[in-house]
Amino acid sequence: MKRPSFESASGLRPASAYLMIVFALLVVGGKSWILACEEDHHQPRGGKKLDVLPAPDFDIVDRDYKSLAQSVQRMNLRLSPRSMWQAHTPGELAEKIAQLLEGEREVHDLLADFFPSARAGVIRVNHKDWSLDYEAARRVEAWAHEHQLDEMIWLERSKNRAVWRLHWRPVELLSVEARLKQGTSTKPMAPIVWTRRLADGLAAAHNPGLADGDEPLTWKQLEARRARVWRALLPSADTVAFHGLPARSVLPLIELLDREFVQKHQMSIEFEHERVYPVRNGSVSSEAWAVLGKWRYVDEAEALRLANQEDPQADQQQQERRARQLLDVKHPGGGLEGLASQLLAGEEFSFIAPKAASYEYRKSVPVHEASRRYYHDDKTEGPTPRVFTTLDAELQEFLHFSLRKTVEEHRAAAAGAIVIDLETGDVLAVEGFSSYQVAEFIPTYHLFSPGSTFKVVVMATALEAGVVTPGEQFDTHNGNYPVPGARRIIREAQGAPKGMISAAQGIALSVNAVLVQIGMRVPDDYFHAKLLELGYHDLPETGIGKERRGQLTPLPWVPGYTHASVSFGHELTVSLWQHAAALATILRGGIARPLRMISGVEWGDEHYRLHLEDGERVYSESTCRSVRDMMELGAREGTGRHLHKAERDLGTRLEFLSKTGTTEKEASVACLHLEMQRNEHNADLPEGRDDPDFVTFKELKGMPVPHGGSCYTSSICLSGRVPGEDREVLVLMAVEEPRSKKKFGSDVAGPAAMRVLKEALGLTEGGVCISRRGEFDQDYGYELEEDGQALPWVMPHVGDEERNW
Repeated sequence: MKRPSFESASGLRPASAYLMIVFALLVVGGKSWILACEEDHHQPRGGKKLDVLPAPDFDIVDRDYKSLAQSVQRMNLRLSPRSMWQAHTPGELAEKIAQLLEGEREVHDLLADFFPSARAGVIRVNHKDWSLDYEAARRVEAWAHEHQLDEMIWLERSKNRAVWRLHWRPVELLSVEARLKQGTSTKPMAPIVWTRRLADGLAAAHNPGLADGDEPLTWKQLEARRARVWRALLPSADTVAFHGLPARSVLPLIELLDREFVQKHQMSIEFEHERVYPVRNGSVSSEAWAVLGKWRYVDEAEALRLANQEDPQADQQQQERRARQLLDVKHPGGGLEGLASQLLAGEEFSFIAPKAASYEYRKSVPVHEASRRYYHDDKTEGPTPRVFTTLDAELQEFLHFSLRKTVEEHRAAAAGAIVIDLETGDVLAVEGFSSYQVAEFIPTYHLFSPGSTFKVVVMATALEAGVVTPGEQFDTHNGNYPVPGARRIIREAQGAPKGMISAAQGIALSVNAVLVQIGMRVPDDYFHAKLLELGYHDLPETGIGKERRGQLTPLPWVPGYTHASVSFGHELTVSLWQHAAALATILRGGIARPLRMISGVEWGDEHYRLHLEDGERVYSESTCRSVRDMMELGAREGTGRHLHKAERDLGTRLEFLSKTGTTEKEASVACLHLEMQRNEHNADLPEGRDDPDFVTFKELKGMPVPHGGSCYTSSICLSGRVPGEDREVLVLMAVEEPRSKKKFGSDVAGPAAMRVLKEALGLTEGGVCISRRGEFDQDYGYELEEDGQALPWVMPHVGDEERNW
């Protein structure tokens, strides 16, 4: 197959480009700007040296080859604050480095990067060994006063308990001025001597028993004690002070570090693969890509697991050494980044082993002169694996903007949606949006009651069990159905039909009484087994982040309560991903197939397509045809009729099925607006759960609903195709707790879901109808002028300035 070429981000991708810069610096400076400044003044007199750059990671592209994520090689200024600032002066070095960067970074910015644990120049020591009681706090405070360090070291009491925390200003305490105050000499104390005295003084004040004993501490014991103190004072063992050093500054920086006798483990210039996301460039489209995930540092347990995964045959000491190395680099975690990494690390693709670029040089160490390095040879890096996702990048961004507009228009707590190629189960777009801070990915983590969209599953299960036929007549009980065997009345939404209607009409018009009567005919063990087959009680195992399984009441079901409630989508919760997979099973003809987000891998000239699972049959084709007919009736004459009329009036070439859902939450369920406000509030508390202002989940139940009245989940499922084409697309959208006057799924989620469906089928582009111009539709709220310019709700193009909604 012919593959398009890709330009690398910022023109930085190929390792050969870096090598050309290396050679240029060699010619100009007579010295290689090798990344690691490993000169420790004990080097051999000469010989060949080899430096290996980071090996290629992997690229991620969408279904149309659009780049979503890739790694670029950059030069970074990396340091270990804990090691560096015990032996050097931060203020002085920051000034010297800022001069070499020629305005790229100010001194105060560099100092902030030198101490990532500091906030406004102050480090709060949170180490468990430094939770001081009153007596220890007094001793430390007295020691600081004795050495005239009151303004640089002080104690603050925690709000809710008798614990004091040490606070200190690292730049000031490690400065030349602070060292001049100690002793009688006019020459400042050497940094390493001063930091040792600080550690000894603090340790003795913190616990006098450590310093006083029958026998004095050995040098080894003193050094171990100092190391413990500095681990607490400077918790950051590794950080990058400057990403993407300009090439012109590299050689002067190397020379500066040499002059200052900075060791490699303290501060160095090194290559790093920095992850870049072309689709996140600019503020317009960056929010739409939470699904991509990110690279992150791992903890010790995760580093050991990764080391064992790399080489299971290595002994414990080798794996621990490798784990320490892995702690210093970022790893893909969550989202598509984590999913792609897991795939490439698996046995199926174990043959993919990207080769790193390298270069060789000769090192000469003349007597009484600085060492010099001379180029000898180089090798360019091998091909980079490319992971193909099922996503449509432009549709993903359009979905994000549609959800955002819906949340803002209806003042909702959150919204989520997923778009699926019905036959394959390929996820074309998936997104969640909230006006509140949300840590997890809404489509896989947030659970909601599916309400009337679940009636599709109820009807399919009843048809499969043979307990109902589409034309069978049922009594609606005029909106007040007394459940047999229970003191309970099930009511209907406003405008529900009265009298006798068919089972098919019960779905199309979303009549609770009809579906409860039908659902209660199905034996609970059969019903429950079908829900398990559809995956409602399992984690979906998407691989893209934290997930939660739906809550399904175990057997036996109480007939008039659990059984009746489940029959119209209550007393169970689902994630958007779970529910979409189940609905897709029915609409594709009864075959359950996992939703997928990766379709293949390319390496070099070879493309490896992932096998599409055959799936397992859950329902018969005839059952599913009957359900599809009912949903088509629902779109034409039922709860989706307003959407159908709007598209018919526009002349849209679209055939679609629909099922809407409007779930009124029970009074015992906490308002999601309040829950999210609580999460935001608690996240900002300095003491976390120990803070006196921490709000518990239990406290939410006593708070009034901010918008008054009931809380609703408004949802809709649409499945459509262009007439004459085979490709069918499913859209499932749920909007949590709208606070506008509208609450029905067809009114709140329906317009946005329809826009997304048309975009996915290629009937619009960025919300602009391809075949029509200069038209206005009041129900949809969009207008296109004769020149094709999009007005209020239409998504802005990537790279353009964001238009007002």
